[in-house]
Amino acid sequence: MIYDFEFRKNIKQKRLYEAIAKEILGAWDAKSLQDIKRKYLQLAKKYHPDVNKKNCAQKKFQDIALSYKILTNWDDSILNEKFLTIDEFDLKIINIKAKIKNEKSIFDQYKNIYWLWRLTMAVCGITVIPIGTSSPSASTYIAKVVSLIKESGFKTMPTPIGTAIEGDLEEILTLIPKIRDAIYREGLNRVVMNLYIDERNDKQLTLKGKMESLENKLGGKV
Repeated sequence: MIYDFEFRKNIKQKRLYEAIAKEILGAWDAKSLQDIKRKYLQLAKKYHPDVNKKNCAQKKFQDIALSYKILTNWDDSILNEKFLTIDEFDLKIINIKAKIKNEKSIFDQYKNIYWLWRLTMAVCGITVIPIGTSSPSASTYIAKVVSLIKESGFKTMPTPIGTAIEGDLEEILTLIPKIRDAIYREGLNRVVMNLYIDERNDKQLTLKGKMESLENKLGGKV
């Protein structure tokens, strides 16, 4: 039997393209072609060149159309097409969400598993700064971000200058594009985010544990 390396490569690329398409359309939970079509139409109405004249919107629409084609009418010639709005950070997140493994040496595979194990649990702090608001107050936008984080199932602790999050770091990282999109849906075109990561490989970190440790150091005065 001859091992078809090109076929193997194409299968792997197809899985990656399908994962990118699901991310762009927000179709990870789609259970039918009708679900995919509905999500496609929602985005197409927002980013179609006849409706949205911005250059970034046109690139977004091309990726939306390509994603719909990938998930509904796959052809190997699609592998020659490129996404215009997906960067390396997006790809890392998509690979994690789709559980796509790189075919590397045994050493590299175990090294990646160790790296992911070390970053399994974390306490993070995120600060979101929406740019271009109509007033100095940003509380309306921040409230939507906090609600999104809570709806995603994470333990949170809002503070006056940011929000603390407890959870699996891989999953926390997937929040970044969701938060960005939530701000964009409010009509803004720019958002600045700072993400602070606190993780240990010798014990599990929790928001409650960090507060209790601080209280003990201060004699219960927090």
